[in-house]
Amino acid sequence: MQLRLISLSLFLTTLFIAGCATSYHPENWRGHGFTEKQLTEQSYLVSFSGNSRTSPTDVQHMLLRRCAELTIQNGYSYFLILDKDSDKKSEISHSEISEEYNHSESFTKSVQIYMAHEKDISSEGRQKAINAGIYLRD
Repeated sequence: MQLRLISLSLFLTTLFIAGCATSYHPENWRGHGFTEKQLTEQSYLVSFSGNSRTSPTDVQHMLLRRCAELTIQNGYSYFLILDKDSDKKSEISHSEISEEYNHSESFTKSVQIYMAHEKDISSEGRQKAINAGIYLRD
């Protein structure tokens, strides 16, 4: 009887974990999580992909968290998300797979960031710059 309870408990725990939204981690074999590619000394292309239970808002939050971490790790304090006027790569994609008995959707967001020290950001740029240290506090 006790062995059956333990087996049932493990089974239910596995089902619960499998049904959860993507957590914050590097990209896994399923393609969920964050990736980054260094483009220059001060810029990266950063992406985050969620599973079918990860909301677009959570994808955005985890993407910005990774941008802030990369900024701090590289010795900078601010990052800017480059826009169309600055050769940006910023996109959100939504993929949906429908089969007769299976429905799944996921969200991916990618941005190109430029990392800088506060003294190196123009007054115009400061309005758009994100303080990585403050962002990581929440």
